[in-house]
Amino acid sequence: LEIDPLDHDQPITTPEKVPPNSIIAARALLAGLSGQETSQIDFYAEEPSEEQLIEARQRARAATALVTRRNQSKHNNPPAQLMLAFDQVLADLETKLLQQYRLLQGTLTQIVKQF
Repeated sequence: LEIDPLDHDQPITTPEKVPPNSIIAARALLAGLSGQETSQIDFYAEEPSEEQLIEARQRARAATALVTRRNQSKHNNPPAQLMLAFDQVLADLETKLLQQYRLLQGTLTQIVKQF
């Protein structure tokens, strides 16, 4: 199973049979990543609703506005510049982690849906 982390629309093929312990492991992994109980993990493919898309866009705009405001108000203060750079690194890492989580969640969902 090869996954390109940059291609979110990549079709994923899996073997005909997945051992039951793999499904249990997938549920446990998703539960750990999402902070839910294993029994709360429901595998189904669902496109995000329009509300979810709007909310995601609003959060992205708010985060961008926050970084922009910090940058404008603190651009002459060297310690604040370091903090801004650190905040940006954290934001980038959070974005990458979220992308990897979504990719993994989609992969595991596809595997479990087949069985």
